[in-house]
Amino acid sequence: MEVAAEVRRRPVGAVVADICRDLGIMPAHPLWGEVRTVIIHYGGDLAKLWKDILRRVHPLYAVDRPPAAPEQSLPSSAPAATGPP
Repeated sequence: MEVAAEVRRRPVGAVVADICRDLGIMPAHPLWGEVRTVIIHYGGDLAKLWKDILRRVHPLYAVDRPPAAPEQSLPSSAPAATGPP
């Protein structure tokens, strides 16, 4: 009865989201519409579940990856300044 213990400590929606992660239930699943409603209505974090699904399906496009390094600026075509005339 681990689920019952979890429901006593956490919102039902959060527990349902964890179950979806464990079972691999994704938006293409026939129950997704109902599951999504339960997660939202009972205090789960649907956005976090979506991020986890995206990481699992498209690991190269992880949502929380660090920002890319700034791009190198291209050399200017203007002559280099040498100081006052």
